[in-house]
Amino acid sequence: MSNFKTIMIRMKDSEVSREYASYCAESWQGFNLKFFDAITPETLPQQSGLTFGKRGDRDLTDTEKACFYSQYILWKKAAVENMPILVLEHDAWLENPAAIAYNPHLHVQFFGQHAMEAVMINPIFAKRLIKVCERTAVTGPMTLVDTVLGFFNKRTQSRDALPHARFMGKYAPVRTVIDPTIGTTVQHDKSTAERLYAEKELFKVVKIEEELGKYRVVRKI
Repeated sequence: MSNFKTIMIRMKDSEVSREYASYCAESWQGFNLKFFDAITPETLPQQSGLTFGKRGDRDLTDTEKACFYSQYILWKKAAVENMPILVLEHDAWLENPAAIAYNPHLHVQFFGQHAMEAVMINPIFAKRLIKVCERTAVTGPMTLVDTVLGFFNKRTQSRDALPHARFMGKYAPVRTVIDPTIGTTVQHDKSTAERLYAEKELFKVVKIEEELGKYRVVRKI
């Protein structure tokens, strides 16, 4: 039995998100994968507990706020249940199962190639994150996690930063799936085609509809 929970965030009302989640779930067999219905702009008014700051000179969009709440709810789950959680995005494909293990001496373990697509949260760190959220305006989950870890303390991070581990880049055990024919659920500064051209080695490029005959019935936590 695993000593951590594995939970994939997916948008139940988004056909694209469901396709990615159904496809990527196949790679997580043996991890007792559960699905979490993402917070969306439509369900955002039902949420509470966070105060949002600005990114530069602009307010966060409802989509950015909803994405943060999805992470925040799972951090609270880890803290309340005192159980580490491996939080996955719907496009997180497992390449190397042997690399996925919980280390209680690390506050956070990044297993993905980019940022938050596969992150193991230690419940001790989850409790710290929740406390920070209670007293600080937040912007993005990655920024908050790195700030609390001490990652941005350039002169002292080797001495004072909280212990964590990062797999990022083409050797990460979790790859980001992308199907150029259906795109993504998030708007980026670059188009899907441009991102693939510049960062092809950081994606698992597939045609999901050819490989996935039908949607898999998903389980909710």
